[in-house]
Amino acid sequence: MKVNGFLAASLVLLLAFAGIASAINIYEQSCSDGTKYFQCSQGTPGYACLPDSTSGNGVSLQNDVESKIVKTTDGTSQPKCACANFPGYMEKDGKCVKTTCTDTNGKTLESGACSVTKPNRCIDGNLVENSLACGCPEGKQVASDSKTCVRAVGCRWGNPPCQPNQECKYVESAKDEGHCVAKQGCAYNTVTCTSMQYCDTSGDSNGVCTTREGCQYLNPPCHAGETCNSATGVCEAGESADEIGSASTAGAAVSDDFVATCCCAPVLAMAGLAGIVIVKKRE
Repeated sequence: MKVNGFLAASLVLLLAFAGIASAINIYEQSCSDGTKYFQCSQGTPGYACLPDSTSGNGVSLQNDVESKIVKTTDGTSQPKCACANFPGYMEKDGKCVKTTCTDTNGKTLESGACSVTKPNRCIDGNLVENSLACGCPEGKQVASDSKTCVRAVGCRWGNPPCQPNQECKYVESAKDEGHCVAKQGCAYNTVTCTSMQYCDTSGDSNGVCTTREGCQYLNPPCHAGETCNSATGVCEAGESADEIGSASTAGAAVSDDFVATCCCAPVLAMAGLAGIVIVKKRE
């Protein structure tokens, strides 16, 4: 009996030493991210390295936001892994979530703010699509899921495009998707050019009526002393037929006056002398 009692006492001591050794071993363990036993993780706010019988080394990272197992050692016994102890984090649904995001341009966004890259929005530290709240980039509109964006409808965005003889009209600064209207220009016969003009499409595909080149189209007009060569459209030295005709008429008028003056002057003089003689005879 004494032997059995001794064996029993020895077994108890062995178990006790084993328990102490195991406890000491746990305190020496670290979790997967390097967090020491019973300490708060710095990489995963709200989590602590706690005992885990299913883990190979007896410890694992566990959410301590709600359980509040790890306490401060400053006498206040406050939850050491609380979200408030980690700058930029807040508690939500029993977890620590970020209150800010890093935007695509490198700037910091507060939770709920829209990104410069639509339709992204900062939610719990992550940029997620939310087109209903943040809108869509130009040329797109809110999709039926209120999250993503789809191609906007309207000729402004080529959806659908206008017919070849039409063009899309819209107001640049307004949310105007555009409407198709008939193109205006001589190229589409909506404007008729005169015989002095031609339809110029070099600068405007719609066509602009432009005066033809050449003196026969008065582009440029000829100056005095020049005549227009309609075959070449170039003004040449020399009077035109009209100018020559005008000069001939004027010359004829001058000749008639000259003849009248020269031929009739003696007759008129003789008639005057005859009148003087008649008057004297009466006296």
